[in-house]
Amino acid sequence: MFSQKKIPIIVADKPGFFINRILIPYLMEATYLLDEGYDIEMIDKALVDFGFPVGPFTLIDNVGIDIANDIFPVMQKEYGTAKYKSNHILTKLLMEGYKGKKNKLGFYKYKGNSKVFSNQIYELLDIKLKPNLSQSVIIERCLYILLNEAGQCIHEEIIDHACEGDIASVFGIGFPAYKGGPFYFMDKLGLEIIESKLLNLEKAFGKRFKPYPIIQNMSEKKLSFYS
Repeated sequence: MFSQKKIPIIVADKPGFFINRILIPYLMEATYLLDEGYDIEMIDKALVDFGFPVGPFTLIDNVGIDIANDIFPVMQKEYGTAKYKSNHILTKLLMEGYKGKKNKLGFYKYKGNSKVFSNQIYELLDIKLKPNLSQSVIIERCLYILLNEAGQCIHEEIIDHACEGDIASVFGIGFPAYKGGPFYFMDKLGLEIIESKLLNLEKAFGKRFKPYPIIQNMSEKKLSFYS
């Protein structure tokens, strides 16, 4: 374990396991923001300012647009279209030869160890930029859909305990370590607030934000994941 510099956790054998299960809705929400006309660099900066090591579009570039796009149909087949529907932005970029950092052309362009941004991507995707959202709205939309899915993973026994999910999230996707991981973060904020935020987001942006019953029940009973 230590020679590989890896920390193993046990997860259920279901599509996405734990990391992709919570990560894909987070990444897709970033693409929804883009599709609505909000700035790629601002979305990335908002999540970096929250504490992630890179923003969602930089992460997609690092993983590979082709690989990210291949994951969506697998998740859609297993979990439905509410959070895992096909992504026309990634499909369009692939059709135009954009694969991310691997071929130096993605949401950013890469040269050596540096990356630059070009507004040409908005023309390619036929997106007209709107006045920017506040950072807090960007963070809430991307973050709370991830938190909701993490809670459901406990309910479905994808992982056995919140601490395993927090370890995986910090080391696997760079969830801010100083915030403790998604479950510690939810406990510290309070499940009542998590539920309230999700309900407000559902009202504003659709059913994909509907809090799962586990979040609602824990909120009602004032429970926490580490209790």
